[in-house]
Amino acid sequence: MTGWLFDLDGVVYTGRAEVPGAGAALRDLASRGPVGFVTNNASRSNSAMAKHIRSFGVDIDDRQVMTSAVAGAQCLSEELAAGSRVLIVGSEFLAQCVEQAGLKPVRPTAELIDELDSRRQQVDAVLQGLAANVGNIDLCCAIAAVRAGARFCATNPDLRMPKETGFFPGNGSFVRIVQECTGIVPEVYGKPEATMLTLAARAQNMSGAVMVGDQIATDIAAGKAAAMQTALVLTGVDSVHSALALPPAQQPDVIASSIATVRAAVEDTPTVRCDADAAQCGAARVRCENSRITHSGPDNHAVAAALALSAHLDRPLDAGTLPERFV
Repeated sequence: MTGWLFDLDGVVYTGRAEVPGAGAALRDLASRGPVGFVTNNASRSNSAMAKHIRSFGVDIDDRQVMTSAVAGAQCLSEELAAGSRVLIVGSEFLAQCVEQAGLKPVRPTAELIDELDSRRQQVDAVLQGLAANVGNIDLCCAIAAVRAGARFCATNPDLRMPKETGFFPGNGSFVRIVQECTGIVPEVYGKPEATMLTLAARAQNMSGAVMVGDQIATDIAAGKAAAMQTALVLTGVDSVHSALALPPAQQPDVIASSIATVRAAVEDTPTVRCDADAAQCGAARVRCENSRITHSGPDNHAVAAALALSAHLDRPLDAGTLPERFV
């Protein structure tokens, strides 16, 4: 059965607050078919996130939330022998995921750096995820282990982590330190790779899925890598303008104002007709002049027409008169 996969922050909630209409939309979708959630956050447990979603009146099981920590531990357990030693650079939750997967988590220490460097100790893999206390000892242990031949794996490659006052380094920033010092590119389990989405869809018995997210570089890219339909919602990072500025192959299939309108955007948008440098969707019409869009009619249908016209012309477009976001 076709289902729905949702990113969390910027889609279902922002910080602790529910995105308006998220609970009602998720209840509606869950009554029609399978629903799952996928997040690159490797420091917070899936049970904590599921509890957060349930606070919006949505009846979900903890197992409906797939984090990059859970995905990484599951993949390693399928590829390494039971009891293999995995160096954990990250949270206690990441270590618990690895242990629950039948592997042995190893914590970094100053002494372990020398032992790994001199080959007196060995680990089979390094699994790197973000935690507030990741520091020099953790990174040096990871570098020594990878240099000694350990498999190098990362939960996610996010370079930046948004906070209320601005950005702070994300897991990808620390992963790059290990990569630069070893020359080894890590295997990545979170978005924008397909792995986590594929595991989440399989866990919910989905034969196909619509991936819904607010970031094109992670959510939409992962959905495309997993051969899923993709929907961008405008309650987070990206906008109509940033979507149309990308090559058509990188653009979402659908743009919706929010999670509250995403089902209608996917299922009820009128068919778009393209003709030379113009496109029609319902009562909305867009025209492209010198790669710049002008439009008339409802914004949501005009945006659908602009996406189709960009694909028809096979080039990015200046959004022109289209709004960055619409209701």
